[in-house]
Amino acid sequence: MTFPAENSPQIQDLNRKNKFYAQKNSKGTNCPIPAIAGDGIGVEVTEVSLSLLKAVGEKSGVAFTVQNALLGGGCIDAHRVPVTEETIEKARKSDAVLLGAAGGPKWENINHHLKPERGLLELRKRLDAFANLRPAVVYSALANVSALKREVVQGVNIMVVRELTGRIYFGHPRGTEQTDEEEMGSLILGEL
Repeated sequence: MTFPAENSPQIQDLNRKNKFYAQKNSKGTNCPIPAIAGDGIGVEVTEVSLSLLKAVGEKSGVAFTVQNALLGGGCIDAHRVPVTEETIEKARKSDAVLLGAAGGPKWENINHHLKPERGLLELRKRLDAFANLRPAVVYSALANVSALKREVVQGVNIMVVRELTGRIYFGHPRGTEQTDEEEMGSLILGEL
């Protein structure tokens, strides 16, 4: 399943609804947020996230002006590129970006520079995004189903901050080494 094209009736309807919510809740700050659903489960997760964002806005008095945008496979289908300048500009002019997963089996056999994931990398690069936040929480009720012993995972609540804009992410590899089991690349960092 892919997200509909930006000028489709579904997107226009979503934009009308989102403008209605923003106007209805105009008692506080207005925060523009592009909703970039991506593909597959990204669409479902983004839809639920938007309903949560609406509830947060109503409770806090913040009006979120949500603009739907394309990235990934849906963008490739609609525009033949993994991300458009329009999507990048919406993200650049916003306070935050709500982004779902991109990619799927449908786009596995296309040229590397057109793969859905390239849209995500381009967006990160153009926005000079610094990090990806990955929370890891083990709830007591689920500690027994972990592959690790309960006493090891009980109470785990950490945040992994993953740098994702420089060095090896967008650098120019300086050689590779390949064995039967793996291929490793290196990057000369120079002066730090």
